[in-house]
Amino acid sequence: VMLYSNKKHDISDLVVKMINIDQKRQQKKDKIAAKKELLKNEGLTDAQKAQTAKKEAIKEKKKNDRLARIKKIEEKRKAKLEERANVRKLLKEKREALRKAQEEAKKEAAIKKSK
Repeated sequence: VMLYSNKKHDISDLVVKMINIDQKRQQKKDKIAAKKELLKNEGLTDAQKAQTAKKEAIKEKKKNDRLARIKKIEEKRKAKLEERANVRKLLKEKREALRKAQEEAKKEAAIKKSK
């Protein structure tokens, strides 16, 4: 199908090429999906079934280990944040105590000067 009569602006070859590329991608995806489905089929030998089960167990173990590491890191981070919050609270209390002591000292000094 020609979109323009001028050969300079003819994009029909480009469109056909893009359609072919999309079809090839889809065929590849379908082929990969078919292979995965074939691996899960019951037509496997006992050795192949054992091997796929072993691979799945290894994948599951790795996933659980990764999740455990992430949880451990989160717990460490939470502990650090709590520690920082406690330190900030202590520093704030010290600053307040110093400020109050300084204000009282100024008041006492002002009282002594007025007498």
